[in-house]
Amino acid sequence: MSGRKVFMEWAESLGLYIDDYAPGDGVTRYRVFTEKKSYFAGDGIFTALGLRELRIFLRGYSAGLARGGNHGS
Repeated sequence: MSGRKVFMEWAESLGLYIDDYAPGDGVTRYRVFTEKKSYFAGDGIFTALGLRELRIFLRGYSAGLARGGNHGS
């Protein structure tokens, strides 16, 4: 299973959805939403530059949920 797919499934388990955009400069962007939308919708809750940033965001988001945070939902 690819890293991308693992992160997409992890996000869905948290009630989040991710769409990506690869403009050809070597850095894929991942925009996180609370509902399924296109990357270009522009109203996501976070935009990660690469899988490393996405992983950091998802870890923080899931830690907040574990402590009872609602993250504005």
